[in-house]
Amino acid sequence: MIKLINNVYYIPGFTNVGVINAHVDNVNHLYIIDSGRDPEDGDLLWAEFEKEFPENQGGFVIEAIVNTHGHGDHVGLNHYIQKKTNARIYISRVESSIINNPRQNVERIWGADCIHQLSKWYTLKELFTVTDIISAGGEIYLDDGTMLSFVDLEGHSPEQLGILYHGKNGEKILFAGDAYLGIDELEKAKISYQESPLTALETMKTLMTVEADLFVQSHGQIEKNEEAAKSVISKNIEALTNLVDYVKLLLQKKKRTIGEIVSKTFIHFRIASKPVSYCLIYSTIKSLLSELYEAGQISFVIKKGRFYWEKVK
Repeated sequence: MIKLINNVYYIPGFTNVGVINAHVDNVNHLYIIDSGRDPEDGDLLWAEFEKEFPENQGGFVIEAIVNTHGHGDHVGLNHYIQKKTNARIYISRVESSIINNPRQNVERIWGADCIHQLSKWYTLKELFTVTDIISAGGEIYLDDGTMLSFVDLEGHSPEQLGILYHGKNGEKILFAGDAYLGIDELEKAKISYQESPLTALETMKTLMTVEADLFVQSHGQIEKNEEAAKSVISKNIEALTNLVDYVKLLLQKKKRTIGEIVSKTFIHFRIASKPVSYCLIYSTIKSLLSELYEAGQISFVIKKGRFYWEKVK
């Protein structure tokens, strides 16, 4: 567990887990920001809490899990924690509907029943009970008088929320979910998965205007200050903009199937040819094409059983 500021921590992992300690009367009241991916890691997560907040220092009570969005790698340990503690679980209304069907995470990515290489990573394995619905513009007060407010970060998922911690001394830390990737993860992935890429691009641009002392995204290394974090967000904007521009360029030259577009994208951006990477990139490009079509920037034609995308004539 790594301390960010007094009473605020994160646990690095496949999904970075935020921990806020609303300390009152010698008791550590914990609020968890996204619980992580694998239910089998529950005991390891619990051991982190016991190590940082031992009984001889007041112990701890987990008050709630506050989720940025409903993807399986962010809510995977919700069941474990809720069963063990009866903690409250906060999530937005649309994202709460995603977790009602354990397979819906991957079905939204794949568009139907999917291959096991994808399902094993993103299928929600254990159900839990959402107790509180949150929304952008809302806020909740913690036991020590500090506050969490919620920011619209739509794009990666339909109602993803940023969770902004307001400390007693004016400190602000934004837990940004998957609104952007850490620089190490971006360099590996090249292109981040987005359910609505153009919306995600606007969200990233909005993040550049948010004032916070620290930004904590869910995947990759955490930067040490606001300036460094915004430099990383800027690189995410550049990467996604490059994808949009490249897809438009491809369609300026000739009509193409989505398979052709995805293939050329993999080659152009030198993306590793792995099953999960292909699934995520394919879904992102398919969504981008839909957005560009609805915006009147491209069109399509069906010929001889093939669905072609093309520039507007």
